[in-house]
Amino acid sequence: NEEGKLVSIRTSALEEQATGAQMIVLLCESLEEHFFPYVQRAASALAPLSTTSVHDDVRSYCMAAMPELVMSTAKSLAATHAHAPEQRFEPLRQILEFFSGKLIQAIETEGMLELLMTAMQSLKQCIENACRIDWSSTAAPAVSTGGSSGATLRALRSRTPLVPATSQNLLSEEMLRSISETLLKCLAGSVQRRAVRRAEATTDEDFDEEEEVKHMMAGQEEEELQFNISEVLGALLKTHGEAYLPVFGNTWLPRLVDMGHPNCLLADRKLASYILCDVLEYCGESTATLLPHIMPALFAACDSDEPSLRQPAAYGLSVAAAGLPVAFGQGGQYLEQALQHLCTAVQLPNARQGAQESATDNVVAAIGQICLHHGAHPVLQKDGDQLWNLYLGYLPMRGDQEEAAKVMMQLAQIARSGDPNVVGHGVGRLGRMVALLAASVGEPGTTDTMHQEIA
Repeated sequence: NEEGKLVSIRTSALEEQATGAQMIVLLCESLEEHFFPYVQRAASALAPLSTTSVHDDVRSYCMAAMPELVMSTAKSLAATHAHAPEQRFEPLRQILEFFSGKLIQAIETEGMLELLMTAMQSLKQCIENACRIDWSSTAAPAVSTGGSSGATLRALRSRTPLVPATSQNLLSEEMLRSISETLLKCLAGSVQRRAVRRAEATTDEDFDEEEEVKHMMAGQEEEELQFNISEVLGALLKTHGEAYLPVFGNTWLPRLVDMGHPNCLLADRKLASYILCDVLEYCGESTATLLPHIMPALFAACDSDEPSLRQPAAYGLSVAAAGLPVAFGQGGQYLEQALQHLCTAVQLPNARQGAQESATDNVVAAIGQICLHHGAHPVLQKDGDQLWNLYLGYLPMRGDQEEAAKVMMQLAQIARSGDPNVVGHGVGRLGRMVALLAASVGEPGTTDTMHQEIA
């Protein structure tokens, strides 16, 4: 070591530790709530090793075990204390805070990017598993570890999406702040490493193709790391909603406003847009006071020539139009500006070609949301027919299948409603809607639920 002393490590003992930790992960995954009697002992044994072990696999498996132990606890308590909230959620709060503290420590000290991302994924899953209220078989189907990857993915996708209304706030303000500040430090480290690589690429005389490949791979790892940061923030917003906003506003919002500036790098602007979309989606009207900071970043992103940036920005405007009817439409400030930016984006050259099409699909979907939710607004009273015709004339969407299915489902619902602001006075737009719905049956991305709605 640094002191010149010889250190002997029994690698066989470390390998046994890694195997033991892996077995606990597999047992907990398979047994789920039936593993609950052993959760405390397992947590006491594994948690310290997640940051102190010198063996990478030991640290990795210990971190991977944490969300499984939380899920075992959550499912067991949901079954035994369904009508006793305090007895159900207090143990969950304790184990979540305990594991969160350990994972924060791991994020702050871990030197390997791969394990750093493992820590973040574990933290995200711990938060979501602890805060989920409904663990019934219909809301959260079991994920079989022995099944195919496709079956596992289908089971995960069929779970009821987490939103603040279906979640229990468990993390204290202090822990929310600790997680937020740790993630900010992690992002700062990632940005600094990127800056060093960019400087080396321009000043190092020995920089060659091999070094360029290494830098490119490192850049991809950093982008994945930043994605994991956004995933943890998304979990906090999904589960804690407006309760997280004061901490978010004091920690992350100023940084995201800076990252969303048009002069910043594309990767930074995209990350900011994705996180701001989550804020709008999961905090609703509570974000009204933040809109002066959020909307300029989304408007600027919507004007971008880069479709990968324009798409999340348009989605964010769509979410704001539907989820913040008062704050978004009040006084016409944001609504009118949003329509100007969106209508400009629709008319970009090659808007329906290649990578541009998915972005344009989201732009048109946002125009539809504004038309649907703000029909009484003076701007819509004046230009509503023109906007509805633009919206319906663009359909069907071909780029973003997920968005296309949502739009068709919504179209079926509003056509059935007969609202004259939507179908037109004298139902002039109804024929076009029915034709679009009929043509969509059986198309990729459609579901039985959608077919029933159309029928």
